[in-house]
Amino acid sequence: MPKNVQLIKEDANDEYWGPDHYHYIHTRCMLGSFEDFKSILRRCFKYLAPGAYMESQELFPTIYCDDGTIDKENPFYKWSTYQDQGMMAIRRPIRVANKLKRWYEAVGFVDVARILN
Repeated sequence: MPKNVQLIKEDANDEYWGPDHYHYIHTRCMLGSFEDFKSILRRCFKYLAPGAYMESQELFPTIYCDDGTIDKENPFYKWSTYQDQGMMAIRRPIRVANKLKRWYEAVGFVDVARILN
């Protein structure tokens, strides 16, 4: 690892550093980690130095099937539905991937790209 790189693993729910501290912030598969993911993005925006970057990689947990072989009675479909309902009941939404671009822009990020794989 380059000498000018420091990896910091912290809890994004907590306040750590002051404004303009980080040059890169990355989140991945946070699925239900936050009550309000948008507030986390707002905090990250504050912590990033001018010209810095943030990246989020999230799954979209809703089950879809392009050939119709998974219907609403499929056990996997039911499991994913129960998981989603349970997380919503405890105010920890897991369906955030489709909202991230809009949230990034709402808190002030520019040149936001949404890349689907």
